[in-house]
Amino acid sequence: MTSRKWRTPQEGTSYASLPAWRRFLTDFRSVLREGKSVLKESSSALLLSVAADLTAGIALVGFASLLLDFPGTLIMVPGALAARGNVYATLASRLSTALHLGEVEPSLRMNRWLRENIRVSLVQTLTISAALAVFARAAALLLDLPSLSLLELLFISLVGTIISAAVLLGGTSLITLGSFRRGWDPDNISSPLITTIGDFITLPSMVAAVYLLIHLRGTLAHGVAVVLGLSVLFLLLDTLRRRGSSAEEVLSQSLHVLLVCALISIVTGTLLSARAESLIGYSIFLLLLPLLNGQSGNLGSILSSRLSTAYYLGLTSLKRRMDRFSRREAALIILLSFIVFPLAGVIALSLSTIYPLTHPGIPLTAALIVLIGFLLGVEASLLSYNLSHMAVRFSLNPDNVVIPLLTTLMDLAVMGTLLVILSVAGLI
Repeated sequence: MTSRKWRTPQEGTSYASLPAWRRFLTDFRSVLREGKSVLKESSSALLLSVAADLTAGIALVGFASLLLDFPGTLIMVPGALAARGNVYATLASRLSTALHLGEVEPSLRMNRWLRENIRVSLVQTLTISAALAVFARAAALLLDLPSLSLLELLFISLVGTIISAAVLLGGTSLITLGSFRRGWDPDNISSPLITTIGDFITLPSMVAAVYLLIHLRGTLAHGVAVVLGLSVLFLLLDTLRRRGSSAEEVLSQSLHVLLVCALISIVTGTLLSARAESLIGYSIFLLLLPLLNGQSGNLGSILSSRLSTAYYLGLTSLKRRMDRFSRREAALIILLSFIVFPLAGVIALSLSTIYPLTHPGIPLTAALIVLIGFLLGVEASLLSYNLSHMAVRFSLNPDNVVIPLLTTLMDLAVMGTLLVILSVAGLI
């Protein structure tokens, strides 16, 4: 991110003296004029991710019945999707900030910084995956819901994570370093693409783990789950005991946040599991669910990454109230929501002509998608800024804590917004 001077279109007029609505219009026009490169970079990455998220949605529609046959698994799905984005988008954000500050060279050659951060990302992902299995089993017992055993859930969660980790670690490094070397701002590109890769690969990885469980079901599967669980515990403790290392610093700052995120995602997963049959009745919204989750998280992550980099470059103070720079950044994200979500709706409705998707009619479906998309854009902007402000206030690195909390809370916001809007519309 480079410093740029925002222009006020009315020369000689004091910006502070303008009424609030005029200041908003002035800022919005400045966004359109001065933010062309940002819009181009971000919208390209987001539009590419729309196609992958819709593919993940098709997978969710296709795999929903299978996952319902393995009770408890569906409860873990939102958390598994969020964990991939939380960990690897956060890694990309740290890497982007390090590149901007000159702390890391834009090279794929392994160095200490990359080695430490790859290690901590792997430990984070495996730890959260194990926690998701424990939380899902506890939620099922607490709410008297049918569920697989703890070891079976642990097997599915950890094996699915291992399958996806290799792709995501390599993808994060290639996307972030490659975009920086091309002269692009990784903050505008990395989070959407990495979250999309996570969304794209997570469900197939979990389904592959389910089929492997079917093949190994019994003592052997339980034994594998125990070995994997103990290995995760060893890696976690070994990383935490390395006092002063960057891996220990990142893990100690982020682990409690990620565990809270995993717990929140179980609430989302429980809602999804409880409402799955209703959403299957209007399957176009089930298809759109990964996209709504992914893109709202992407929008907030773009803003979070840009605010973090801007904060360290001295372009914004991240005080309780948004300054002019932050307002324009937030307006840019809301503008992106008007591009991404309506386009996704058009594609989804087009898919319904060739894929067996049920919906309540084209006009109503289109209107609901636009409304939901706008609400999520506003929610993502407000949540991203306030979480960034709180991180700075409590002397935490925003790169380590904001994106995990943001994407997890946005998953819950997506589920809540979707269910409320569909309920008000009389569809569920």
